[in-house]
Amino acid sequence: MGTASSLVSPAGGEVIEDTYGAGGGEACEIPVEVKPKARLLRSSFRRGTGAAAAGAGPGSLPRGAGGGGLLGASFKSTGSSVPELEYAVAEYERLKKEYEIFRVSKNQELLSMGRREAKLDTENKRLRAELQALQKTYQKILREKESALEAKYQAMERAATFEHDRDKVKRQFKIFRETKENEIQDLLRAKRELESKLQRLQAQGIQVFDPGESDSDDNCTDVTVPLENDQHPTFITNF
Repeated sequence: MGTASSLVSPAGGEVIEDTYGAGGGEACEIPVEVKPKARLLRSSFRRGTGAAAAGAGPGSLPRGAGGGGLLGASFKSTGSSVPELEYAVAEYERLKKEYEIFRVSKNQELLSMGRREAKLDTENKRLRAELQALQKTYQKILREKESALEAKYQAMERAATFEHDRDKVKRQFKIFRETKENEIQDLLRAKRELESKLQRLQAQGIQVFDPGESDSDDNCTDVTVPLENDQHPTFITNF
């Protein structure tokens, strides 16, 4: 890690020469000091690592205390450790404050997210209830539609049956009317023929009595009609 210049002899502080040659650091007198606390060592280790990473190039060896080396930074004098301790405490307080702010902000975010989640759950329940109501309404409308379609088809069937019966009645009435008209025409024709016969008889001097003029059988009259061309006489009896 370090060089021979950072070593301390058991007898006390003394100058130890660098026996490794160039690039190993410089000779200095290092007093015997109390072992620093773990927190100070960790902070010094982090600062030393950062300095070594920033100042040392590829392939270069770590520098001693005068050059900002890692081990040199760890074994400074007692007088130079106090500012670093104060700096570490200030850094700790700053980090603690930032962590507290971060923790409070995240707790607030969690609370906000919890409230938002509860609100979304309530909204989801409301929407589910509305969806169920809409499904029930849809099923009801669908049943009503099916009933209306069935009633429509039944009405169409009844209308078709009614039209068929109406056409049948029309045909029957037409046949009946034609039959009665033919009967009336036949009766009128027979009436005209009878009237013409009566007129011929009256022209020949034959008196014709109306059957409605007398209700008695004593008023019956036999009329003999002479015929031409030696035909047999015709007897007409009027009641």
